[in-house]
Amino acid sequence: MNLDAHGPGMRVAALKEMLRIRREVTEPLAREHSAAAADTAYSSAKVLYVATAANIGIAISKFAAGIASGSSSMVAEGIHSVVDTGSELLLLLGNRPAAKPPDTKHPFGHGKALYFWALIAAVCMFVLGGGISIYRGALHLMHPPPRSARCCGTASCWRPRRCSNRSAGGFRAKNC
Repeated sequence: MNLDAHGPGMRVAALKEMLRIRREVTEPLAREHSAAAADTAYSSAKVLYVATAANIGIAISKFAAGIASGSSSMVAEGIHSVVDTGSELLLLLGNRPAAKPPDTKHPFGHGKALYFWALIAAVCMFVLGGGISIYRGALHLMHPPPRSARCCGTASCWRPRRCSNRSAGGFRAKNC
């Protein structure tokens, strides 16, 4: 269709007609897609609320067990449950805009917002976990634990070392 042969008025009318046809085709698809996205967002939100509540309960119980027993690994597991709860809260934050109905700027709805917030949750967990690991590593390099705390008494902690007394071929365990 040669729009230039009929002048600028015909060009505008043809463009308006093309936009009208596009709206007629895309609006039913957008409504259908929006209804499916709203159902998915509702069921996702329900699952996320249950998982968040469960992780909060698990974190509380792990912190209580870690404090009662003095176990640092249980406290670390409690921190892990708190981080899981944080990622679920970020997903809930993304679930709300994902359920919005389509508008003129987003004719197929806002469903992709959920993927953005899932990415943000993953990046936050990676950056925070990496940052804490780097911090703890630097802390242990600057202030190493005492020598007696390094060995747990198992065979894996032993290494050959020259000692003044030459029994067993001149080598003995590191705690000689």
